[in-house]
Amino acid sequence: MDIAERIRIGTSGYSFADWKGAFYPETIKQSAMIEYYSRVFDVAEINFTYYRMPTARSFETLISRTDPAFGFFVKLHGDMTHGRTGEIKLFEDFVSALAPLEKSGRLLGLLAQFPASFRRNPDNISYLIWMRRFFDRFRFVAEFRHA
Repeated sequence: MDIAERIRIGTSGYSFADWKGAFYPETIKQSAMIEYYSRVFDVAEINFTYYRMPTARSFETLISRTDPAFGFFVKLHGDMTHGRTGEIKLFEDFVSALAPLEKSGRLLGLLAQFPASFRRNPDNISYLIWMRRFFDRFRFVAEFRHA
């Protein structure tokens, strides 16, 4: 496979009001942004999942508004990375919501974006190992926000 076939280009999110006029037409509705975005890029990081739990329906909508070759990286909910309660139901509900993306082959991976306070220590290493095992069937990426 040629390297150009393996490279995907996208951004961390796609629905930003301040992109109107700079990237999007001034009059675009938020609901139409993913369609417009997907004509330029072939992957997007889904950020709303950090702030609110996703539903299968929300991912079905994204699938229906993008080309079958378009892929998604999904950011984990903030309670998983910043709250770090390890509440299993939260993780199960999140994975359940991913079903449409997973079934369609459009889920490229999951992103765990940790806060600057997440430092290397035995508890955090254990939590990372637990998360990796829980999400074992997914590509899993961790982002650390400190040196």
